[in-house]
Amino acid sequence: MLTMEWLRLRRNRVAIFSVVFWGLLAHLYAFTNILYSHDSLIVYQNEDTYQAVIGRYLQKVYLLMRGRYYPPVLVGALTILFLTISVLFLVYIFELENSTTIFLISGFMATYSAITLLIATYSEMADVFTCALMFSLIAAYCFFRWKNGFIVSIVLLQVTLGLYQSYIQVFTSVILIKLILDCAKNTKKQLLINLIKFFGCTILSLVLYKILLEVYV
Repeated sequence: MLTMEWLRLRRNRVAIFSVVFWGLLAHLYAFTNILYSHDSLIVYQNEDTYQAVIGRYLQKVYLLMRGRYYPPVLVGALTILFLTISVLFLVYIFELENSTTIFLISGFMATYSAITLLIATYSEMADVFTCALMFSLIAAYCFFRWKNGFIVSIVLLQVTLGLYQSYIQVFTSVILIKLILDCAKNTKKQLLINLIKFFGCTILSLVLYKILLEVYV
């Protein structure tokens, strides 16, 4: 996907520009300053045991790659990157072409309350949580991209669940919205197959997550 041909597509350029524009417009101050607010007092992140106990066992792996110190500029750059990739996959899932629509959806994704409150109060975890969001949308894309894409989705959702469990709701919501929109062009049989795959994918993802969590903790 990341080829010169891909970058020449207007909708991709619009999505990238829009997320960066809205993200910096809304959160530049937070990304260039340390905001002192309960959890945001943390400068060195070493709470692996606590995060694992509450189910976020992959945060340790993520922080080993990113580094345990909390530099707002780095966290901000990663947050914008993950939000940009998330919007790009949304564009592909819903086959969006209209630049205005993409611009507005990008603005919503970069500034909606959950993201704004995250960056304002748990800023040191903003990149971790948006990474979980990104993987949930990649999983949703894979679900529709291939006939047996739900198998890939199960694997990708382990990253979402291991970083921040709540964002599996993004996966389920996007899948259901897409299935509803596709009702007009799909047969009843195909719709039933997709629903079975969806429920199976979600349940198996949670079961596998539970098994991996028990092994880790």
